[in-house]
Amino acid sequence: MNMIFPEEDFLVFDQKETLNWTRPLSGLFCPIADALRLSSLECVRNPSPVGMEETVWVFPKKTLSFKEPIPGDWLMDSQNIRWTISKVQNLSARNCWKCTTVNLLRHFQLTETLDLYRPRWQLDASGAPYPEYFLFRPGIPAKILPPDHEQIVEIHIAEPETPVFYRDCFMTPSNQMFRVVDMKPAAVWSDFSKIFCKEVTQ
Repeated sequence: MNMIFPEEDFLVFDQKETLNWTRPLSGLFCPIADALRLSSLECVRNPSPVGMEETVWVFPKKTLSFKEPIPGDWLMDSQNIRWTISKVQNLSARNCWKCTTVNLLRHFQLTETLDLYRPRWQLDASGAPYPEYFLFRPGIPAKILPPDHEQIVEIHIAEPETPVFYRDCFMTPSNQMFRVVDMKPAAVWSDFSKIFCKEVTQ
């Protein structure tokens, strides 16, 4: 039994580390010093609400005084691993936040890396518009599914802060390019977006 948090058992009681807190789509960012990482033994008795492997963090409220953490916020740890908050508890007696988090990238196997390119419209010598693509967002974690019978490639991403539009293109490290033809954005923080593309062959 953990004597600092006697209501729970913990497998790991690691050293304190610094986190970076981010709220997707808001632009809000805050470093959090003295965060404590806890790996719970209670996963079987109290499973994650989305059925994922969990890591629990505890940190002083004063380190995030201007905002209250909510599900869907991100915590980036010292190893640059992004954890998504699934549950928040107010430990008022200790003046701390306790955040249960999940690694969506690992859970959804978003192990590939894609660069997102966006068109900027230009005019040619005759005055006709044409798209000139520029790098909008590099290094997006993603999963690429094999093409279907219509040669549509389905790409999964979990990047709510990165809008994707029709005619955007994804490029792989091997310089394969896929143009967006349709999309199904994630409805909740614990899901991924589905982007439907066709390979650009010329």
